[in-house]
Amino acid sequence: MVPLFGLLNNLNGCNNGFTCPVQPGNQRLRVYLDFTKYPDVLNWLNNNTSYQMQATLTDKSTGNKVVITDQARIFKP
Repeated sequence: MVPLFGLLNNLNGCNNGFTCPVQPGNQRLRVYLDFTKYPDVLNWLNNNTSYQMQATLTDKSTGNKVVITDQARIFKP
């Protein structure tokens, strides 16, 4: 895992790639993340390499949490 040092903390997940509301239970979610907004993160990542990312989404009104773990391969132009 690549440490992001809080760079992505406190983002509104519904406005940044996650389909809301997230329903309870195991499911497949399509998540769109645009890391071009974070060029420093892209510079740390090697091309044609697999990475794992874990995101914790918190419903601020209830405190309920959803943890999403995904694996992807990075391809840079």
